[in-house]
Amino acid sequence: MASLQGEETPDGDCTSPTAKAVAELKQVCQEKWEAVKTNHELITKTSDPKNVDDVSPLLAILHEKEKRLTGEIETVKNSKPSVLPENPDILREVLRKDLTKSISQLQEVLTLVNSQKKELTQQISREEEIQRQLQAVHTCLEIKLEGIANNDEEEVTMSSVMSELDLKIRKGETMNRSLTKRLVHFVNEHFPLPSVEEVKAGKKKLRSSDKKISMENLVPFKVVLQELMNKCIDEPHDPYVIITNRFWPPYIELLLRCQIVLRHPEDDQRIKLVPFHL
Repeated sequence: MASLQGEETPDGDCTSPTAKAVAELKQVCQEKWEAVKTNHELITKTSDPKNVDDVSPLLAILHEKEKRLTGEIETVKNSKPSVLPENPDILREVLRKDLTKSISQLQEVLTLVNSQKKELTQQISREEEIQRQLQAVHTCLEIKLEGIANNDEEEVTMSSVMSELDLKIRKGETMNRSLTKRLVHFVNEHFPLPSVEEVKAGKKKLRSSDKKISMENLVPFKVVLQELMNKCIDEPHDPYVIITNRFWPPYIELLLRCQIVLRHPEDDQRIKLVPFHL
């Protein structure tokens, strides 16, 4: 209602109903404020500090607070509620303000409800997709169970299971040998041991700790990869390999740049193969 003080009619006429309502409301507020100041002055003049019992001062203070609260309760019960002036323009403006505030709050609630509705719709769609996938799995299992039930003469024995596993193992070993052979051929072709000239030229670019490398100590690149793979598979708790002068540093740097191997977080002279199989 305080915002009514700054309102003006479009034509600037101070004798309009709205201006009269504002003036009347100001007059009521001024009278209420004068009454409040008068009561405050009376209370200030007539209220004398009371002596507190030295034996139990806290209890005496609580008694006084109880009396004050009891008096306030009685005053509220006996006093008539203060209402707005009966001027229709003031009541109309108050109602308009309340309705505007209610509409704004309801719009915020509507936005929140729409957002929650959208999230719930997306969640329902995901749940329906999961349900369809589970239903498909259920159907496949039922078909398989029916096939097993209709083929009683074909009993699944331990020997048949072992034979199937043995066949899979043999296939895996064959594939492993084939992949190993292809890997060795690829490494020998594209990553051969460096020549004496390459070693001499490379030492100029190496760190001082790596300049102790000689042709006699270098091992083929496939040996380096084999050690890394064996440590990764056989000793997963400690898969690191120590970098020695047996390894050609440019090949080690290539593995690091390609993120095929990683250095130990506390010892840069130890590397391990990234566990791609996990």
